[in-house]
Amino acid sequence: MMMKLAVLLPSLTLEFAWASELLVNRHFKGDIFSKKDCAADFCKIGGVSHSPVPLTSPACTCQCDTLWPTFREDRNVCVDSLHECQLADFVTGGSSEKIPFVYLPLSGQLVYPSASISLPTGGSELGLVSPICVVSTTEILTYGGWQDIANVTKDFQQPFQLYSENDKTYLQWMGKGSIHKSLEGRLLLIHLLCKDTGQQSTRLFAPCVSFRIAGSPGLKIVPKTEVLSATLTERDYLAIGICAGFLLMLYLFAMIVFIIIKKKHMMMVMAL
Repeated sequence: MMMKLAVLLPSLTLEFAWASELLVNRHFKGDIFSKKDCAADFCKIGGVSHSPVPLTSPACTCQCDTLWPTFREDRNVCVDSLHECQLADFVTGGSSEKIPFVYLPLSGQLVYPSASISLPTGGSELGLVSPICVVSTTEILTYGGWQDIANVTKDFQQPFQLYSENDKTYLQWMGKGSIHKSLEGRLLLIHLLCKDTGQQSTRLFAPCVSFRIAGSPGLKIVPKTEVLSATLTERDYLAIGICAGFLLMLYLFAMIVFIIIKKKHMMMVMAL
């Protein structure tokens, strides 16, 4: 048993070091991942090939196959779906995608306007009649696994919501511009909470939506709340105003005392 542990521990250490040096770039033909130094068989695994666009050295830059286009940096593997929850499909015409490659739009615009969201049945044998869903939580994939989006952006408002039009459901971006770049290159998992109002059952089901955003992760933009704390807050301005008002009153009081003393001195001179 001790021999097995001695063999496993070095491999876990190497795995962590390998992930910490990794560079990831989301690409519509398959995510690209790279590192500065690698072994000769770095890209010789299933579903991976050498990338024509090297991020570091050509030998150490790999690209996921189009059949498994999404790279999971927490597991160092290319996948075509996620198994953390029941994924909804992005449907465009006759084709569908589980984890599409998207560009994050301006606030208020649709994330993938040409594709509607097809929700899974949630285990219902009758299918969905009239489902109503809301965004529950949003998670971002990191080297250590899934994290709530608020831990990365420091913004506790949900930046995504569902938008319905002509009996179709779309995903809408409502986030601030200050966190736009901090989501570039990220793999997102949006958890939904749904209920089918067209059936008598009151059972809720929780599907999810996933997509990968163009770019490379790691470019962090400090939210506006942090910028304010780094300069001056409203409390600071209030304290400055109070101090300025106190100094003004002190100056006026000193001027009044000076004038009174001056008048008394002049009266005494005239009396002599």
